[in-house]
Amino acid sequence: MSALARQALLLLLLAAAPLAAEQSWYLLLLGGKRAGTQTETVRSNPDGTLRTELLLRMVVSRFGRDFTVTQRQTWTEGRALLSVESQTELNQEVTFLSARLQGEDLLVQDRRGSGSSERVLSRAGPLLGPRGAVEALRAAFAEGPGGSGSPRELTLRQFSPETGNVHELHLRLLGAGELADSLGGLHRGQRVDLESSAAPGVNTEAVYDQRGELEYSLTRVGVAVEVLRSEAGAVAGEAADLERFEVASLSIPVRWPARLQGPGGAPRLGSLRVLAVRFSGPALPELERAALAAQAELGGPAVSREAQALVLELAAPPPAPAWPGAAPAGAEWTGDGFYLDLDDPRLEELLAGCAPPGFACLEALVDRSIRTKSLQHGFAGVGEVLDSAAGDCTEHALLLAALLRKRGVPARLAYGFLLTEAGFIGHAWTEARADGRWFWLDPSFPGGRPYAFKLRLGVIDPAQPVWGQIGVSLLAVAGGVRAEILEADHAR
Repeated sequence: MSALARQALLLLLLAAAPLAAEQSWYLLLLGGKRAGTQTETVRSNPDGTLRTELLLRMVVSRFGRDFTVTQRQTWTEGRALLSVESQTELNQEVTFLSARLQGEDLLVQDRRGSGSSERVLSRAGPLLGPRGAVEALRAAFAEGPGGSGSPRELTLRQFSPETGNVHELHLRLLGAGELADSLGGLHRGQRVDLESSAAPGVNTEAVYDQRGELEYSLTRVGVAVEVLRSEAGAVAGEAADLERFEVASLSIPVRWPARLQGPGGAPRLGSLRVLAVRFSGPALPELERAALAAQAELGGPAVSREAQALVLELAAPPPAPAWPGAAPAGAEWTGDGFYLDLDDPRLEELLAGCAPPGFACLEALVDRSIRTKSLQHGFAGVGEVLDSAAGDCTEHALLLAALLRKRGVPARLAYGFLLTEAGFIGHAWTEARADGRWFWLDPSFPGGRPYAFKLRLGVIDPAQPVWGQIGVSLLAVAGGVRAEILEADHAR
């Protein structure tokens, strides 16, 4: 759930603080619940630079298990960003990230468990930190509205510890206005509409005072994410007793026609071959982009527009192809790194259980090897999975990807939604490439039964840090669309 915390901090990036060593305090509300607190401190360094310290604490729950998230960020900036350090702790799991100016580029280093990586990002111009963004806002407020009374627009470039990349933040200054929060408060100030390239299609409504200090912001990404300026005492009290936000509730509800329901009203998923689903709601653009990408790479789902709705025709996956030969040296999606450790001898020991190798055998092997189906891991590396023999869908998918790459088969992780009796729920699985095409495998449910219908939102390379794209994508769609089953074809 660290990805959810990163998304929340992305929304706070423009929050201001006074120039002296003073603090600002905020409450983080998820779905109207007080799920977190934010403290922000700005200090003036002797060399004239500014140091901004952010401390976020929040509690979320996943199928009844609590996850405590603590994130610390330290930004150093002069006229532009000089460096940023970020540490995120999810229960006992710690992730570090740093980025610092190196000539005309940014050197980005990250570490999680035994995995680490280093890379260079081209800045392509100056980047702003939190203080620089506040100064830009103040200047824009002072200039007033654009020509002919139209909203003044502003584009800022920033590095995001939540994604590990440089992004553009587009702002539309709408003038004086107000926003009401879910606790019944009304906030007046300068209305701003924000959109970041880190989360396409996700907009934040915010209210700032004339000094550029954030008063309140609201982002609807399936669940309402609210950042509310508060007093120190109020934040201290909230930190002592934060409300748990149930992440498992972030699913896509599904309505089944009575004629398609099985005994007791539950749908018969195990025998389904084809399913036509109509989706509606504000998150359709994100879902449509993902569906078209999956159609291009996997051959499905079939996508069609229907007035203000999107219809997807999902089909049970075809049988896995024969085992392929080794991919050429240097082929994409075969590399080692970060969450992977292809030199771990235990992988070879596991592979001995599938000789000769086969996709179905490896699916079942991973399912047996992860003996404890546990939700306590955020996103464990291969070494941690092999040590604990525990995990959920992400650990299953990662271990299968590692075994496939160990045998030279291009493999990656996919994430999105899985159709269950409770609706479409968040899930991760594995995609492998053979015979010139991609297909999916699901070691959490070997053979795909009874859950063979998936909505893919994206893919990730486990040789690179995952960052926040899984959480952002799931949040942007879950709760933002509804699903209605139109037709279902069962195997005879």
